[in-house]
Amino acid sequence: MSTPSRSSYHLRLGSVHGDFYDGRSSRSRAPPVSYEDAYSYALRVAFLRYILQPRKKRKEYVAAPKRLQRAHSSSISELVKEIGPSGHPAAKLPSNFSRTLAKRMSGVVTGAEKLPGYNDASLKRSFAEAYTAFTAKEFQKSLDKDRKVEDLVLIFYSAATKAQGRGKAPDDHSWKALVDKHLAMFVRLLVHTLREKGETELVSQLNTFERKLMLNDQSLTLDTGKEDHSFVEVEIPLSYEVKDMPMVQHVARIFNVPLTQVQVDIDRYKSEWTEEAALKDYKAYQFRLSAGMAGTLRKQDFDLDEAYEEWKKGEAPHLAKIFAEILSIRPDLKGASGPGSERPLPSVRMSMYEDQSYAELAKRLADADASSPTSPFDPSFNFGSLSLEDTASIRSVDEPNYTFIPPDPRSVYKAILQYALSYDQQNSDVSETPLAEETAQFLVEVAARWRIPQFSRHVALVEVAAHKFIEQELPGEQLYNCLELVKKPLEEGKKPSLIQGYTSSLTDIPSSKWTVVDFAGYRQALHDLHDALLRELYVLLTRCYEPNPPTVGVVMALLNDHILNDTALSQRPNEAEEFTKQLDTGLREAAAQAYRKLLDNVIPPHQRDWHFGHVIDLGKGVVALAEKIKKRYRRSPEIMGASPFRALVETALPSFEEDAHEIIKRVVAMAKESGEEVALQDGFDMYKELGEIRKMHVELLPRQPFAFSIESLLEDFVWRWLKTVHEKVIPFVDEAIRQDQFKVRTRHPDDIPADDERHSVSVIDIFTFFNQTVDQLVKLEWKDEVQVARFMTSLAKAVSIGIGRYCEVVEGMFAKEMDRPTQQEAAAAKSAQERFLQYAKDAWNNKEKIEPFQFYPTVSSPMLFFLEFVFELLTSA
Repeated sequence: MSTPSRSSYHLRLGSVHGDFYDGRSSRSRAPPVSYEDAYSYALRVAFLRYILQPRKKRKEYVAAPKRLQRAHSSSISELVKEIGPSGHPAAKLPSNFSRTLAKRMSGVVTGAEKLPGYNDASLKRSFAEAYTAFTAKEFQKSLDKDRKVEDLVLIFYSAATKAQGRGKAPDDHSWKALVDKHLAMFVRLLVHTLREKGETELVSQLNTFERKLMLNDQSLTLDTGKEDHSFVEVEIPLSYEVKDMPMVQHVARIFNVPLTQVQVDIDRYKSEWTEEAALKDYKAYQFRLSAGMAGTLRKQDFDLDEAYEEWKKGEAPHLAKIFAEILSIRPDLKGASGPGSERPLPSVRMSMYEDQSYAELAKRLADADASSPTSPFDPSFNFGSLSLEDTASIRSVDEPNYTFIPPDPRSVYKAILQYALSYDQQNSDVSETPLAEETAQFLVEVAARWRIPQFSRHVALVEVAAHKFIEQELPGEQLYNCLELVKKPLEEGKKPSLIQGYTSSLTDIPSSKWTVVDFAGYRQALHDLHDALLRELYVLLTRCYEPNPPTVGVVMALLNDHILNDTALSQRPNEAEEFTKQLDTGLREAAAQAYRKLLDNVIPPHQRDWHFGHVIDLGKGVVALAEKIKKRYRRSPEIMGASPFRALVETALPSFEEDAHEIIKRVVAMAKESGEEVALQDGFDMYKELGEIRKMHVELLPRQPFAFSIESLLEDFVWRWLKTVHEKVIPFVDEAIRQDQFKVRTRHPDDIPADDERHSVSVIDIFTFFNQTVDQLVKLEWKDEVQVARFMTSLAKAVSIGIGRYCEVVEGMFAKEMDRPTQQEAAAAKSAQERFLQYAKDAWNNKEKIEPFQFYPTVSSPMLFFLEFVFELLTSA
């Protein structure tokens, strides 16, 4: 969210008029908080933090004044008279005070006293002497009975005189002034002890007595035993410059205001934005809280009276700390009084009203009790004399007119929170925490000064974050961090916060203790977020079929972790079912659109360009998209009752089947018209792809039949292939026999051949061809059993034709070998000269040999190898 531009920085920083915060829960009645008002009150809080900061001190050199010699008060009666005012006796000591005082004096003697200035050796001697006198039983009994402070002063004075005068010369009187100083230190110890007991009247008298004892208001804490002091601690005055105001600078950055203009605004209003104005604000707040008036939360702001009483009671100690903080800076305001501070409060009857903003909170609230008892405060502070605003008229009493607290603190706090959250988004690292540390500290300061409850702070953050998310100014991750932040307990800092239950998370505070406005606002924020997240989820999920879809993890985490399981969210009985139906319808429309886009990308627009490869690519695209969606949503198959994978399958698969059927028929028809045939391999690839898709269809859509019969559509491709097999058998057999040398296949000529090495190469080639042909048909996994039987019958005929051809050729080769003439028949055909030479050779050998019939290798080998192979085949069968 960008910071609004302003043509002029002259803002309305004074009093902001309008309806004061009176517990109304109707947002329609509350006017929107202007940018100027938000900046004005944010600046006031930051400036108040500056003027209430502990004052820093520094040491400054001063010329030591010349000490005036003072005559020692030797008369004890004169000292006693100086304790109280003239003509009035001193107040009584508290009961059992002697024991407490003895313990403190023992601490001085032993060096355990923490107050400054009590470590001087001579002072310890005086206290040791007095401690001995105090612990005497007679004195203790007398002190407990009379409880006179004069007795303590006299006994200490006597003891200090003895301690300091012991061992001194008769003409040495310098030690007598030291007795007065030690007596003043004793009185100071009395003052601190009595203040812890809550005795304010006696403390005032002893303070006066202490100042009379010390010459020239001499500070005992600086007494180091030296005569003169050259350095004293002085308070550093405030500069009222913006450069010295870190929180004011941060406000300027949040609201994009130049520091020069901020300095002008502070200079203009610093006379009004004072500690005294703050004291009047909180005194008036205390006054109105006790009376149940406007300007604070009241009984009708809570659903239960017990919740209001608990919150009201918890305000007391925090208000006491605020008063103490202001008075520690301005002690002079403690005794201030003003006109109207003790005027009685007129009773005010509050009108009843009906909540118009939230129907679930439509009830009438009871009249407020204008005479509620005042909540007790810390007794160590007396606020009875503090001044109030003028209550001269009924209007001035009924309507608050604070300086630092806005009329509607909750609305202004939300406006400031909205600007601060936008600033941190743009200028800080908000990846883990939505608010920077400096911004969080400032918001805590605002809530503490305006008395905004802790649950209101949490609810305000939820409301602002929800509004910014709905307006698309806050990403889902940062919204998740905001909702997570309000549900985590906070850590208390070094300085305790002035907010009730500051460390409590929103879940730690029961909703019954919230105000009506906060509960209504929180419920409305949940409903707004619920609707916005469902819309976001619908948009994101319907894009899940895109190539780079957005993730829904953040939206689902917000719904599951922070919305749906919150008891404050109420839904209609059928609201979830209605959204599931809408989401499923949207997913199916998106799936149909994704399929149409895939169809347009794969299938050419003109039919003449179609071929089977397009259908295959389309099928692969559908399967790939389905597998991608299934893998992406494997951990969460269903989202809010709808399944992206199921929607895709039930939408895309039937559409693809119908389109594939039509495209295949048209491709085949156009091929017949053109006299061209579709490649067999394209048909087989088509059958394989369609078979895979049919398996998916049967698995995912068991009740829905496949769109068409794949086998009936592609049967012709198998018959064409079988026809080709029939045509190739005889040429293949002839070529195998022609390439066969009919030799034993041994690695070395001298090796004894094994059984598998005796087979002829042609026989192996032929039967390998048959086996491969059968396997090719089997691998199709044809689903029509009747057609498979017909295919196998045709294939068996091709095998028998091939075997018959092989036998025929081998038999012809064998018969030709058997018709070859013998040696005698060949010799008879020779000439006389050839016969004569043969007889000479035979005579020379002188031995008769019977020549057996020898087969040619090319004839005997194929027959023997074929017979051996058939024998083995029959044996194995």
